[in-house]
Amino acid sequence: MQLIIAEKPSQGRDLAKAIGAHRRLDGGFTNGQQCVSWCIGHLLEMVSPDAYDERYRQWSIDTLPIVPQTWRIKARAASSHQLKILKQFIRNCSSVIIATDADREGEVIARQVLEHCGYQGPIQRLWLSALDEFSIKKAFSQLLPNEKTEPLYFAGLARARADWLVGMNLSRYYTLAARYKHNTRSVLSVGRVQTPTLALVVTRDREIEQFTPQDYWDIWVTLTKDQEVPFKAKWQPDKSPLKLKIDEQRRCIDLEQATAVYEKLQGQLATVKQANSSVKQVPPPLGYDLSTLQAEASAKWGFGADKTLKIAQSLYEKHKVCSYPRTDCRYLPNSQHGEAPKLLTAIAQNLPAMNAIVSLANPSLRSRTWNQQQVDAASHHAIIPTGKKLSNNNLSQDELKIYDRICRQYIAQFYVAHQFQQTIVHFESMQETLTATGKVILEPGWHRVYISGATRQGDQNTPTNQLLPPLKVGDQCQNETVKIEAKKTQPPLPYTEGTLIKAMKSVGRTVKDPALRKILRETTGIGREATRATIINTLIEREYLIRNNNKLTSTAKGRALIDAVPDSVKNAETTAVWEQALDEIAQNKLDMQHFVTKQVTWITDLVTSELPKVDFPDSQNSATHVKNPKPTDKTYARRQSQQQDNVNKALAPICSQCGSLMVKRFSSKQTKQAFWGCSDFPTCRHTQSIEPITAKKTQRRPKQPGKRTTRSKTRKSHT
Repeated sequence: MQLIIAEKPSQGRDLAKAIGAHRRLDGGFTNGQQCVSWCIGHLLEMVSPDAYDERYRQWSIDTLPIVPQTWRIKARAASSHQLKILKQFIRNCSSVIIATDADREGEVIARQVLEHCGYQGPIQRLWLSALDEFSIKKAFSQLLPNEKTEPLYFAGLARARADWLVGMNLSRYYTLAARYKHNTRSVLSVGRVQTPTLALVVTRDREIEQFTPQDYWDIWVTLTKDQEVPFKAKWQPDKSPLKLKIDEQRRCIDLEQATAVYEKLQGQLATVKQANSSVKQVPPPLGYDLSTLQAEASAKWGFGADKTLKIAQSLYEKHKVCSYPRTDCRYLPNSQHGEAPKLLTAIAQNLPAMNAIVSLANPSLRSRTWNQQQVDAASHHAIIPTGKKLSNNNLSQDELKIYDRICRQYIAQFYVAHQFQQTIVHFESMQETLTATGKVILEPGWHRVYISGATRQGDQNTPTNQLLPPLKVGDQCQNETVKIEAKKTQPPLPYTEGTLIKAMKSVGRTVKDPALRKILRETTGIGREATRATIINTLIEREYLIRNNNKLTSTAKGRALIDAVPDSVKNAETTAVWEQALDEIAQNKLDMQHFVTKQVTWITDLVTSELPKVDFPDSQNSATHVKNPKPTDKTYARRQSQQQDNVNKALAPICSQCGSLMVKRFSSKQTKQAFWGCSDFPTCRHTQSIEPITAKKTQRRPKQPGKRTTRSKTRKSHT
């Protein structure tokens, strides 16, 4: 019997249908020769520190750093039944096909189960980019060998262990330091990716707050030639014969000087000194990766990054009308070019409003998106529509918006390049230089695909896209009007979820350190396509960031954390080096153990070097431990009446699996049963029960003759 392991039940049902496995089993389907079963996300999880040693249960400086000698995992309680089912299937199977999500985490989910069950048989990999029946059958005919994707498993393990080391050690260290130095009960959650991401926002917020506006002045001259349509030319301060005060952007920052030039140009002729005209072509945009789709949805509709991901995931899993969304690739393999007619037909049927632009598409064209070298055999291609035809239009309005953009981006690949003629003319007037720029569209090309054509093509009435009359060197133009404009420099814009994801993704392009620039590729970022939205949500849930009208701003709590940690913890460039190392593990270019060993060394050196800065008392002092002080009489009565409210974020424990902060959740609207859930959900699904807070009842002493009646209260420490 061949066992096929999917990541979740819905995927399992799709696979079973494609291979004709219609007979239902407990936790799976079979067709007699093959059995389809599934995980429910991660069935196994890393154990908490106290599972390695009971002394780690109490947070203490003396026990840091915590470094497991042998890494251990355990079954998740919530999905233990499905793990037992899989164990039985694995025990009786002759071979295995891994069919979990085609990425690092999908590899870890399946291979950890196989390793946990002691499986030693043959393994093949089903690499799916879409869940429609045609794509599934095609993928089954092109199974990958085990060794092709096994390095992804090692990269996933390395990522998980690095996150555990950072979360468990640095969260404990800086929480204890804050409690000793500032007498706070808050838990400071430090993450390998989340902390540098938070630092990006804190830095931007402070740049905005500290920004000082600078006045500057522009001068525009309206010119005409032979009574033709007037056009505008801009004064160039840096080319003035006068010694003007200009800034780094070559703008005049002195009103008196600008006014002098303004008066000087009044009514003067302008002579053409140079005229350049060239035809430019803009090819169709590359296909969407997840980050680009999230950024565009954020800018266009104000969608949060997580919302866009959920919509794209629904289009992939539920409706099956788009390919795998958690991709960081914007290219397509050459082998898929022949499927274009089928995909275009499906688009026209699913979105009748696109019939006109589909009919003008030329499936024989091959844009730059079709690039086999950019699509490795074990990675995903750009997000594109599938050939699945919707029986009825059951997409929600938000799903329709995202599906529409994915379809248009794909259709654009079968249009010719956008062509325009650009003209730049330099004039001289009273020894001052003026510049006019014009643009004439020769071929709209792929711009026809987009409804908001003006945003793609540019407004013809703006000074940079205006129509210019025929001009040659020596021609003279009349000066109709001169206008001086007072302006102010603007601070950088606050991050939105879309622009923050762009910043996370493009860290490698902004590196200034020459040594780091040699190491990092320009495509290197922090986080992964599948996790960046979750990281932002986690920072919001932990009250380090606030989302307001699609803008992200840091809180006082978030800034305090960034101020507390050293540069090596919050530096995005350092994290990017780690991310690149994980990519090299996935490509079988770097050993996983080498990477983890370097993480252990870094954590150890960091904690050791930071300890003297805090000057902790000896280990017997309660300041170095996570203990709750004995409540005073005044606070005791208040806590008695608010026992349930004591279970809050400020007192929340750290997740034993990933080091993230736990948050209070409820099992259902009916039962309202509270429990701790990891704030990094759905990446981490760890939960634990909340210990009820109780207080002993007040006891009365029996009356004794001749003595006053006294009361003795026994107070229980609130944790």
